[in-house]
Amino acid sequence: LALAADKAPALYVIGSVGAFLTAFYMGRLCFTVFFGGFRGGKEFHESPRVMTDPLIFLAILSVVGGFIGIPAFVHHTLASHVSFSMQIALTSSVIALLGIATSALIYFWKIVSADTLRRGFGILYDIIANKFYVDELYGFLVWRIQQGFASLCALFERGFIISFAVNGTAWSARSLGSILRFLQTGIVQTYALGFLAGITIIVGRFIVFK
Repeated sequence: LALAADKAPALYVIGSVGAFLTAFYMGRLCFTVFFGGFRGGKEFHESPRVMTDPLIFLAILSVVGGFIGIPAFVHHTLASHVSFSMQIALTSSVIALLGIATSALIYFWKIVSADTLRRGFGILYDIIANKFYVDELYGFLVWRIQQGFASLCALFERGFIISFAVNGTAWSARSLGSILRFLQTGIVQTYALGFLAGITIIVGRFIVFK
């Protein structure tokens, strides 16, 4: 965010909105899962230690790594760096806290109804809830455009490449072979007669067109 604020203010605004939504979403996740009523069909139990212990270890590494600034060791020398900005840090923290507080108002204290909020946003809520209709657009491009083009390619493959180029060539060779095989009788006299006929035709041509 500090780099965006320094280089591209528009990206900083977008990043700040994303930070608010991320905090709101994580707050909603926390309040509905750990503080909400049970909505499952059966009772669940905690994961065994073989799963929880690695998660605890990774959580400790995440906290420690954040404080000692591990990213500074892995940044490329050509990467863009900005100095620490207290204003950006405080603003980002406030934005995150506002996101968590908003989710708490809706899903923990239930002061604001999620249905009321949904109706208030109207069509904007539908757009966001449907992920900006990216899946629908992707489905249209895949099932209409891509599949239509693939169908044409399949038709060209079956009609021209397979039927004409491949099978047609094989059929031509087979048909020609079925005719030429009558010339392969295995009788020497027949071959001598053909040879004599060929010589006669060639000599006759030179005599006629001399």
